[in-house]
Amino acid sequence: MVIEGDHLALQNSTSALVDISGKLEPALPDAFTAGGGLFRFTRDAAGNVTGYELSASRMRGIRFERQAHSP
Repeated sequence: MVIEGDHLALQNSTSALVDISGKLEPALPDAFTAGGGLFRFTRDAAGNVTGYELSASRMRGIRFERQAHSP
């Protein structure tokens, strides 16, 4: 995910089987749609983003956790 101008967008890997790149459209608080999928950001008690869950087609709640940035 990247910020492009005033919106979030997905960048697709050149090795991806399906192209889901493009602008993320707001759907709910902390949730966006793109390419038939729903991305819902998760937060900790302080309000910091801790990751997101992806749901698309028959896949539901696939969790991606934010990792510490390596130098």
